[in-house]
Amino acid sequence: MKIWCFQHFEPEEAGLIGKWAEDRAHSIHTVRLYQGDALPQIAPDEALVIMGGPMNVDEDERYSWLAGEKALIAQHIAAGGRAFGVCLGGQLIARSLGAKVTRNPHKEIGWWQIRFTAQALAEGPFAGFAPKMKVLQWHGDTFAIPAHATHLASSEVCASQAFSMNGGRVIGLQFHFEAEEREVHDFVRFFSNELQEGGPFVQDGAEIIAGLEENAAPCREALYRVLDRWAAA
Repeated sequence: MKIWCFQHFEPEEAGLIGKWAEDRAHSIHTVRLYQGDALPQIAPDEALVIMGGPMNVDEDERYSWLAGEKALIAQHIAAGGRAFGVCLGGQLIARSLGAKVTRNPHKEIGWWQIRFTAQALAEGPFAGFAPKMKVLQWHGDTFAIPAHATHLASSEVCASQAFSMNGGRVIGLQFHFEAEEREVHDFVRFFSNELQEGGPFVQDGAEIIAGLEENAAPCREALYRVLDRWAAA
């Protein structure tokens, strides 16, 4: 499978998604929109991975590529293509499908527990998972679940953590399954101002880095299971 990866900010790379693609003999091609790379033409049988970033999905005037990116995502999904979005990427998929993206009641940063819906556990990308798991969060905005999509997960402070549609060919996540040790250290370094601002659902940098020991391996396993199902959908 040929995968296009849209990157919006330096530290928010494909991470473990790239390693999964290599392990499964898929090719992955990174488009660094923040560096001025042009949006590619994507065939319906190719796949799209959309990464995170600090911008809001509707800052079209500030980020010249955003409007075109949203149009391309909508077109690719309408053609039956696969799309997998992480954090901002999930928000961009939702927005491209007509759903709202708004400020979350609190910023959610650090290792926090999500709960899967009963439907998510019964079928789809998270079928057979444990009902709860800790994942890395790093967001201030949140997406509404698009029309015709299935709501898959929530957390204490964010109702919309994941959705899927088109038989699992489209998946949007609010959290970061893909961040491994280097990415987590980069997040802590690049977004230190957010950590200093704090909040009831904001962990400090030391706690976030320490959380890798307990949570990195389960998140990697979960990501691989979800991506295998996405690729087979």
